[in-house]
Amino acid sequence: MMKLFLSLTLLMLLFSPLPSAAQAAHPVITPDNAAQVVALAEVRGTSDGLDWPLWVVAFNADGTRLAVGNDNNEVVLFSVSDSPPYLTEERVLRGHRGPVYSLAFHPDGQRLASGGSDRSIIVWDMATGEIVQTLTTSPSGTVFGLAYTPDRAQLWCATSTGLGWVSGERCAHLGQTREWIYSVTFSSNGALMAYGDTTIRNTETNQELIIPTRRSWSDSYRSSRSKVVFSADGGVLLNSGSQQYTVFHHLDDLINPVTAGDSLLALSPDGRLAAGRGLVITDTHTGKRVFATQISSGSSIEGLLEDPHDAAFSPDGRLIVTANQDGTLRIWGVPSR
Repeated sequence: MMKLFLSLTLLMLLFSPLPSAAQAAHPVITPDNAAQVVALAEVRGTSDGLDWPLWVVAFNADGTRLAVGNDNNEVVLFSVSDSPPYLTEERVLRGHRGPVYSLAFHPDGQRLASGGSDRSIIVWDMATGEIVQTLTTSPSGTVFGLAYTPDRAQLWCATSTGLGWVSGERCAHLGQTREWIYSVTFSSNGALMAYGDTTIRNTETNQELIIPTRRSWSDSYRSSRSKVVFSADGGVLLNSGSQQYTVFHHLDDLINPVTAGDSLLALSPDGRLAAGRGLVITDTHTGKRVFATQISSGSSIEGLLEDPHDAAFSPDGRLIVTANQDGTLRIWGVPSR
């Protein structure tokens, strides 16, 4: 009798369906399946549910949290899952006196830096939601971009008065220039830094890499900003701006950049895909679209093709999040099977 019971138990284990969580997992988005991407969900990115524009989104390193900066002077934190509702509001961080334009998680995920139009940088404790430190910019300027060095040693800031790093209680700028710098980013190994109109520097030698494509953003509508970002594998650098075209710099072939005609603001972890607008996905090797949302005239989702203010791939490459002017976060992915 005992043998029969054990045999039946073994059969049940062998032929039982996998847990629902495993069934719900979305595949990694690749050039081969990108045409299957759909809008999975829509979430409000403001605490009061109103239509405050969303300016910036950032995942932490393991993809379990998403931070959103909005026009209501807030940073809204969400926990992230691979199944509906995908984003669940955890906490709202209040301390800024103006719209929040920039976010950067510390590499260990325990702190988050935010900056914006109030010309300050706030460092938050992720465990408590409390303010750890409030920093000023010198010279004073709007904070458009933030980035931690991969070795966790330093926080850099891109502002309307230049580029600098945090020293003491302020972000001290390099040199005497007062150039608008919208974005700053580091390669995953920390060997390269990129900022502004695609200036790339070797962080050990401080030498600038010579590349054939440089653009000035002085003619751009400044709220749209520009963005530079390295892929997680460090092989591709994206240079883009809202309502502008995009340039991909492959670090193994810098003299032959690839150009795409859309404003693309996010890179997949392997650097193969870029995403933007609402929603367009492009192959970074060819500059050609592999997916574009099809909107019929008069559709209730006609506004989806408006340019988002920011976008990000999840660190595992399974989801894309876009931050929109109407206060919504849209989550995109390939449907699970």
